[in-house]
Amino acid sequence: KTTMAVEIKNQFGVQFPLFTVGKVEPRLGGSAATAPLAARGLVKAVGETFPDLLFLAQTEKEIELLAEEIEKTRRRVNALEYNLIPALQETSKDIVLKLEERDRSERTTLMKVKDIIQVR
Repeated sequence: KTTMAVEIKNQFGVQFPLFTVGKVEPRLGGSAATAPLAARGLVKAVGETFPDLLFLAQTEKEIELLAEEIEKTRRRVNALEYNLIPALQETSKDIVLKLEERDRSERTTLMKVKDIIQVR
């Protein structure tokens, strides 16, 4: 008989299971008196190593989920670095050029108006 509790752990925004093993009581099926000694030793060894195996499985799943999240983040960073940021920089350049063009046009218009006023 084995008791175990499962919680959800949140680390770096990634959720994964956290197992807590309580009491581990390995049992042989059938009669313990008729079971071979090797089977008894095997069941005892499994009972002793079960918490460690569970911890290793939990750690492996944790690493797997974190690796997936890192890959998603890497894709987002690449999308920003190679698509969005260059597009925004190009838009910014276009806006600056349009504003400079508008400023030159307004200055030219003002100079013409000034010349017309001075001629009169």
